[in-house]
Amino acid sequence: MEVYAEYSVPAIPKFSQLMLRNVLILMGILFFILSPTLYYTLVFSITCFALAYYYNHSLRIDYEYIICNDEFHIDRIVNKNKRRKAYRLNLQFLEVFTDMQSVVDEYSRSKLRGKRVIRKNFRNPKYKPYLLVVHDADRTECVIINGSPELVQAFRQRYPQKTKLSPETLTELRTAQA
Repeated sequence: MEVYAEYSVPAIPKFSQLMLRNVLILMGILFFILSPTLYYTLVFSITCFALAYYYNHSLRIDYEYIICNDEFHIDRIVNKNKRRKAYRLNLQFLEVFTDMQSVVDEYSRSKLRGKRVIRKNFRNPKYKPYLLVVHDADRTECVIINGSPELVQAFRQRYPQKTKLSPETLTELRTAQA
């Protein structure tokens, strides 16, 4: 059975990134105000505004989750035009896909000591965090992602016995389908 689904989740920039952009803008304004008295500050002002402009464009990041048969791809899209591969995962060895805090705690306490944990959740409160645990022969990987209801539904259809969801999520999915 062939499956192809892709879902996009926008990332919310960190506070420090937003502050850096604002500091660049403020420095540009300050240098512009000083430019009538000191002519070389006009160059600094233009430079600060240009840096703030390009830095602001780099803050517009979306993450796209793609499920293609038994592959899970996470791509990073900057400013809606540059796509970079962020992570690849083979879902043939999927152990669990869940949002239940008890299962996440169980894995974090007992099974994940010394294992590789990849965080691909992007501080977006609109989307709930989910845990994917893939246990290959030589390694165990945990990937924490933000998932939309469509992504969760795709995992439920493809891997029904390995998907463990909380009752709240199940009711959200039912209301989203209706």
